[in-house]
Amino acid sequence: MVARTERLGAACATLVLVGLTGLVGLTGLAGCGDDDDAARADAGVDASTADVAIDPADASAGASIAVTTRAPAVTDAPGAATSATWAAYRDGDDGDFVALPPSAPGTYAFTVKRERWAILLVCATDDDASAAVFVHRRTIATRAIDVALEGGCAPRPTPGQLTLAGNVVNAPPSTTWLEFGYARDTRGAVLPSSGATTPYEIVNVVPGTWDLAFGLRDEPFAPLTTMILRRGVTITADVTADLDATGPQSFAPGTRALTVRGLATNELLAPVVLYATGGLHGIDVGPQDAPATRPDVVTSYATVPAASAIPTDRYRATLTATAGDDATRVVSLAIHDAIDVDVTLPPSIAPPASVVVAATPYVRLATRATALAGAAIHELRAVTKRGGRREHSWTVTFDASVVGASVEIDDTTPDLGSVPGWKSAWGMSSGDDVEITATAREPAKPFGDGAIERATSRTIFVPP
Repeated sequence: MVARTERLGAACATLVLVGLTGLVGLTGLAGCGDDDDAARADAGVDASTADVAIDPADASAGASIAVTTRAPAVTDAPGAATSATWAAYRDGDDGDFVALPPSAPGTYAFTVKRERWAILLVCATDDDASAAVFVHRRTIATRAIDVALEGGCAPRPTPGQLTLAGNVVNAPPSTTWLEFGYARDTRGAVLPSSGATTPYEIVNVVPGTWDLAFGLRDEPFAPLTTMILRRGVTITADVTADLDATGPQSFAPGTRALTVRGLATNELLAPVVLYATGGLHGIDVGPQDAPATRPDVVTSYATVPAASAIPTDRYRATLTATAGDDATRVVSLAIHDAIDVDVTLPPSIAPPASVVVAATPYVRLATRATALAGAAIHELRAVTKRGGRREHSWTVTFDASVVGASVEIDDTTPDLGSVPGWKSAWGMSSGDDVEITATAREPAKPFGDGAIERATSRTIFVPP
């Protein structure tokens, strides 16, 4: 039996694999830009494509499937068990979906008699103005999955409401920029003046006990000259605290090489490297701009001395190459000890093809995409948007056992109108362009003392 941890969403990453002998996987790939992104960081990430023996008798006796759903994670710790807005399952590729209530918060169980199965999970706002539908297609080689839900299924994390302020003292006179990061945020701010004493203010800090990281730059895009780490700071009200650029908690960062290979002439590289102190976010220690070299980009990132690090700290890198709006290739990694990073972008994939098979009462699609050999997870994601708030999406993930030796993946949005509890308002809205993205994620692999993952995607638009 194999149990897999997955996320409902795009790609950045957390990964846990549990086998018969215990923890056999890796945890903690790169985080993304905000809490919603982080919650969607590692949809369907799966580091195991090993075959699992299937007893032919299983199909006739019935295979028990367990699905655990959790609230979005905002730190390294898994979110609490939380139920989806609505759920259903399917026995086989072409059977009818059956409504599936949870047996306990975030706990779903069902039995299938065919080799393939699917779980459908809905996360919707109270007014159904936004909804995300996810379908995970698997075989009975996978008997359990652990899924992090999107924000519509759980209260949003506590918003930042406190202020951290004071003076930066003994800063280099040329300093004009302050970097800040902690488990819940990454940001930078202009220092209003330069000199030995410079006031600073950081607003919208979330209450809690945090490891705080600060950095000084001469210019917004210049290298870090100084870093300051403040560990275990409890923030329950507005805080006044001076930052001493020459004090015992400050240091001049080191540097390590960062090389990204295989950049195409029409691609732009956006390298982001965070020093994360206990969460999915942290201070930006990466290059502020990428050299315009092709096909290999050689740059560097700032590092923290070993004496100032603690075991839970991570360098989280997300190295994204984009070609216009339709193609993206990403390398994500997380490590504790700083090393020279030398990575190659994954191969590109062909764009998907999709047609609308029904426009009412919600949009249903027939979509095909080329399979990427060796991928652990393939994903088809369709999104319709209206205005700044209304968004409906439909995402299907396929693990390697479902794809098998096929050169293509395909999916048709089911008609759920006859399934008790289903709301057509959760489906994709008609009359809007549909953005369809096909993504293939390779298995996570060891890298340094952590893990690395590569993903590649292509996007098309289908008119209403």
